[in-house]
Amino acid sequence: MVLAEAFMKRNDLKKQITALTQAASQNLWQDQALPINFDKGIKVNPKVAYKQAVDMMAQLLRLNIAIANANTVNNETLRNLETTIAQLSLVEQVLQAAGNYPGDKIRERNYGDDAVRFIENSWLINPQELQTTLKNLQEHKRALEKTLAHNNFITEVIFE
Repeated sequence: MVLAEAFMKRNDLKKQITALTQAASQNLWQDQALPINFDKGIKVNPKVAYKQAVDMMAQLLRLNIAIANANTVNNETLRNLETTIAQLSLVEQVLQAAGNYPGDKIRERNYGDDAVRFIENSWLINPQELQTTLKNLQEHKRALEKTLAHNNFITEVIFE
């Protein structure tokens, strides 16, 4: 199985474990005069659900280890993607703050003073350069995601 299939199998196991965990904590006792038929699928025997949940948890553990071992191929790409996402967030935050730029010249008037004072502003970080950086980072992120997707369909996971 390849990484993409292993990820889907892991998600399926997690869903099944959640359902079995709920079933294991329901119907823990019953009135002996009113037997519950667990075989018809209406209710799950908590003893069976508990055993199946424990077995699936062990299977999930083995699968997670197999995924981690196989996914070493993607370690460098994943770390690169994490850093790229952090850089994107920084650039977007600075650009958002740059949207509040008041302008090159601001007229300031203090009440009680007849004199009008002008404040001249200048950029300390060039937003146009950041726009270019943003575009480059977005393209780099897409390329990394394509690489990961490709690797997920060719990297074999050894799982028994």
